[in-house]
Amino acid sequence: MYSFEIKPTLKKILKKLSKKDKSLYGQVLKKIEEIINCYNVEVYKNLRYGMRESKRIHVGHFVLIFDYDKKQKLISFKNFEHHDDVYF
Repeated sequence: MYSFEIKPTLKKILKKLSKKDKSLYGQVLKKIEEIINCYNVEVYKNLRYGMRESKRIHVGHFVLIFDYDKKQKLISFKNFEHHDDVYF
């Protein structure tokens, strides 16, 4: 199990999502829990180019982006947006 933090921008997105789409909100929380309890976070796909340090996981048509610090065993959840918008 890893320690984790949720960045303020993601907290704001999740707060809106909890009111707008409870089903998707539940799926995101489930994915966050899955990542935190994962035996090896390295299995998640790294992003490319300017976002090389970040990893991603898909939740439907949306993408949850997070960073992983090996030394501190810390996962920082950064962003959650539609696949078409998240990489720009």
